[in-house]
Amino acid sequence: MTTNNDQCELLRQREQLATPGPWKIEGPDDQMFMTTTIIVSATTSIDPSARLRDVDPEDIIAAVRIQGSNPRIGPHDDWDENARFICLAREMVPVLLDRISELETQLAELPAGEA
Repeated sequence: MTTNNDQCELLRQREQLATPGPWKIEGPDDQMFMTTTIIVSATTSIDPSARLRDVDPEDIIAAVRIQGSNPRIGPHDDWDENARFICLAREMVPVLLDRISELETQLAELPAGEA
């Protein structure tokens, strides 16, 4: 798949509209969080004994199911890895977009025929 300027601009716009990072994973007591882990701002602190219903919805960026199976979804054992990826992507997307822009600038500055 090739990346074009429109795709990068769309991704940059979405990144800038998202809740600022960094993000982290919360939901240490699976029994209380009912197989759900939540992604919150790194500045948010969740009481480890809290029930999901007691967490302020304003603090939740995303919720990811971490275990079990649902007939409509199918069995998965990688929910926690998905949550980790989401948190990492929040930090890496702007870095990668900046790098793409930097490389495009360098490419544009090359003399004709050297690109």
